[in-house]
Amino acid sequence: MIILLLLLTFVVGFMVGRRMRYRVKNYGVTRKMFLTLEIGEIDRKIDIALDIEDYELAFYLKRKMDRLEIKLNKIKHKEKNNESNISE
Repeated sequence: MIILLLLLTFVVGFMVGRRMRYRVKNYGVTRKMFLTLEIGEIDRKIDIALDIEDYELAFYLKRKMDRLEIKLNKIKHKEKNNESNISE
């Protein structure tokens, strides 16, 4: 009898857990702030590279900055999705 009740509780809990959204990811300020500061630092290095006319380095840094901006946008998009899922 106890085993049957335990199995029934497990199955019902599994089905309810599949239907409800219970995972909330918090990406925090630190990750976003780090990416923002890193983008600012790369922007400063690009200006220095352009001043000394090192266009190859400037192009490399621009691609690196674009990758960091994509990461930052992904984090913002995920936070927006989590906020909308919580409010449902």
